[in-house]
Amino acid sequence: MWRADSGLVRARLLAELDGAPPRLTTVVAPAGCGKTTLLAHYGAAFRGPVAWLRLEPADAALPTLVRHIADVAGVERSQDPRPAARALPPGTLLLVDDLHVLHGSAAEAYLERFLADAGVRTVIAGRTLPGINLSRHELGEVRLLDQEALRFRTWEVERLFRDVYAEPLLPEDVATLTRRLGGWAAGLHMFHLSTRGRSSGERGAAVRALDGRSPQSQAYLARTVLADLPQGVRDFMVRTCVFGVLTAERCDRLLGTDNARLRLRALAARQAFTDSPDHGRTFRYHEALRAHLDVELVDDLGEQGAREWHGRAAALLEGEGEGAYADAAQAYARAADWAAVRRLLPYVEIMEPWQDLLPRWLVAEEPRLLLAQGRYLFGHGRIEAAVHAFRQAEQRARHPAAQAECRRARAVAALWLPHPAYGVPHWSARLRDMLRVHCGEPASGDRPVVALVSALLAGELERVRRLAATETGEPLDDLAARLVRTALDAAEGEDVELDVERIADDAERARLPWLSRLARAVPALGGGERERKEAARIAEECERDGDPWGALLAACAGCLADVLHGAADAAGLDALARRADALGAGVLATWARLAAGGPLPKTAGIPVQRLEAARAWFHAREPRGPGAAVSCFGGFSIEVDGRALDLSAVRPKARTLLRLLALNAGRPVHREVLLAALWPDTEQVAATRSLHVALSSLRSLFSGHRLAHAIVRRGDAYVLDLRCDVAEFRRLLRGPRTAATLAAALLAYGGDLLPEDGAAEWVAHEREMLRAQAVACASALAERCLDDGDPAGAARAATRCLEIDEWHDPAWRALMAAYDQLGDVMSAARARRRYAEILDLLGVSR
Repeated sequence: MWRADSGLVRARLLAELDGAPPRLTTVVAPAGCGKTTLLAHYGAAFRGPVAWLRLEPADAALPTLVRHIADVAGVERSQDPRPAARALPPGTLLLVDDLHVLHGSAAEAYLERFLADAGVRTVIAGRTLPGINLSRHELGEVRLLDQEALRFRTWEVERLFRDVYAEPLLPEDVATLTRRLGGWAAGLHMFHLSTRGRSSGERGAAVRALDGRSPQSQAYLARTVLADLPQGVRDFMVRTCVFGVLTAERCDRLLGTDNARLRLRALAARQAFTDSPDHGRTFRYHEALRAHLDVELVDDLGEQGAREWHGRAAALLEGEGEGAYADAAQAYARAADWAAVRRLLPYVEIMEPWQDLLPRWLVAEEPRLLLAQGRYLFGHGRIEAAVHAFRQAEQRARHPAAQAECRRARAVAALWLPHPAYGVPHWSARLRDMLRVHCGEPASGDRPVVALVSALLAGELERVRRLAATETGEPLDDLAARLVRTALDAAEGEDVELDVERIADDAERARLPWLSRLARAVPALGGGERERKEAARIAEECERDGDPWGALLAACAGCLADVLHGAADAAGLDALARRADALGAGVLATWARLAAGGPLPKTAGIPVQRLEAARAWFHAREPRGPGAAVSCFGGFSIEVDGRALDLSAVRPKARTLLRLLALNAGRPVHREVLLAALWPDTEQVAATRSLHVALSSLRSLFSGHRLAHAIVRRGDAYVLDLRCDVAEFRRLLRGPRTAATLAAALLAYGGDLLPEDGAAEWVAHEREMLRAQAVACASALAERCLDDGDPAGAARAATRCLEIDEWHDPAWRALMAAYDQLGDVMSAARARRRYAEILDLLGVSR
């Protein structure tokens, strides 16, 4: 089995698996994308028994697979897969890895029948779409995670090198490495291996020197992607790698063939690092593979021949017209035809990947490239550098319209310098003014993000909530609203990690990297030590990267977290106020000084009454309260500081909700599951409203005992984040099957699960499953004690097993054997007599 502590645990992918349909999820991606690591992390996080079926090429032989499945299920080998399928305990997670090795074999059909009969949650992973019939009704709805889902995002690469490899990279190097490797997990790991132990500067230079010639990555791609392809297909890929976007028509025209569509579709079907985002109209090679193919092109044709081939593709693209000019310009850049690049620059939008293709001398000479560089820097919060690039672009521009465009860009960027000019005709000028001195109510024509920030700066939380709930369809406005909603949720104790990752991902796609980085500081508002350290680290990262506003806002998140959770640091708040003053953000400085207990300012533009109310609120904050213990076995109860929590003031439906969350303590319970269990016959909108009311009443109850963070939200699911006997029982069962662990698990099992809920559907199955696990645990402990020469321990375990299930035959045999070893003749005789009575009741002959 793969080590679960290998690699970076990616919450967004685990959430995808958690939120998937209850039966089957498929993970399909090329070699080295992190499929096995994801399965290992999901198995380690799963709260229940886990069965692994790691397939090998030998399993394509049916007898080998039959033996493998029988071993996993713990049954005799059989050509009928049903006994093995039904031997898997209810609630099991089945992980099937490398399914592609069975493609087209009789073993694959056998596995399909096994999966259909198993009736357990299953995740299968492979390099190609499974050949099994995914539409079988026994499998239900199927969720697919593909190569794009597994692609490492920029912030994940940053965490991978910092937290897992312990060799952090500078932000710019992280972005370049992610872009050049396309977020490919194996490529990132091989880069780490090749640069391990080097200085930060040397590793940064290695990032900038990446060109597809790494021996490790070349060998890996040749072995796992290209080795099984016919020579003609490999040649096709090498010659067509000159296209960033491939179409059948382009490839046929370049090669003089008529079968490119079939070849491209076959490559996409094989997951040969080839995907089609629009279902067969256009195709792309993965960036890492494309770099490798480009090296092979040079090996085949030589440097000059490869440039001529790129030039041929570029001319073909240019001939397609304006829609292909951007692709043509990039191809000309690969051909080092700088005159052609210059000719097309006025017609294309310069994107970030261009940085890897263009020489510095060309960027320094071309106003449009300097303008693009300024926009890139501005998007990363590097204001001074962006203003400098815009000024250079303006000086080199020859046409008045181009000069005016550069001048406008420079004026907008300069708004965010410490002492900006006034009267800039841009919506962000209003926002900048509000940060300096609050201007009261927003104007009717203000952009939504301006109105939202205005409400935040004024401390009008009700208006903030109303505005943050509005969607406009504009990426910046909607992302800002989502980020504010997430910040409010974090401050209320909800788990927002998944929401933050989704916002960061969407911000990257919208080319708003500053917002993506800021989002990662928001979880600090929940008060967790790790999250607050992350906010402080992001502030330091922004400072190093020349992003002063990012540093200020990340520091704001950390300081606000201190205030919210009763750990306000006057020195830290004073430093924050000075940082805000230095940038000309007087309103933020005002709030920082107010939280630190300073005098009420008179120049921030915020009404004095609101400041006084805020000061009273700041001073009323208390540290978080104590922990609590939840019991579900033998009856429901919650103890706080050794005293039972009185639940009589909570409505019955809310108490039921609490018990449902408790039996899943530590595990997210999806909103749809809660609605189906508690309000099955109620219309969706009304049921959702009732759920929110019930959650609110429970949170109010917990807040009164300083447990406001007991119930947290994760995406569309809710988690009870308290210690619970059920969670402890499950945790112990997942551990090593030692006598001590089995004894601790048996001690945690205090009786039937939530007996007060009777035969309710949401608890009945779980009750029986846990009861069966407790019986198996006690029986195993009795056998282990006998093997270890501890007959007294065996007698206690067997007795407990029979208290739970008097009909468990192995426990009776263990009990009689234990008494015999102890020499307790009377107890042995009594056990045999009772055992005989039970056999007679069942009509079983002795």
